Amino acid sequence: MCFLAIRNLSILAEFILPIFYIMRPYFLSRKLIDFDRWSIIVMMNRFGFNKSIEEINIIKAISDNTNNRRYSTYKGTLILLPTQKEIDKIFNQLSNFDLNLSHYENTQNLQRIGIKIIDLKGNEIPESPFKSQL
Repeated sequence: MCFLAIRNLSILAEFILPIFYIMRPYFLSRKLIDFDRWSIIVMMNRFGFNKSIEEINIIKAISDNTNNRRYSTYKGTLILLPTQKEIDKIFNQLSNFDLNLSHYENTQNLQRIGIKIIDLKGNEIPESPFKSQL
């Protein structure tokens, strides 16, 4: 088994994701669905659409509907996926980020102007968890 750890979201969104997107026609299994959903989450994070409760709830709903959790045999609580209209509403906003800066620099800039960074549970993160992305 092979693992690839990428700490820089910009690299993931701008280099790794396009490589896999080119190979998308060859994903013949249900993993294509998971790839498409993962791509939405990557791009939401890259453009800074992960700050509001609405944005976090969409990310969480998509995440909670991947792999075995999307099968009809799943025994746990089913979470509804966001509609295409809800996703489009997010991506039609102006980005919170300057795409010429790294994800870390953008997060630091938001914190300097008083925007709080929160986790999926709504808890404030006092300092950016993305320090490794310098």
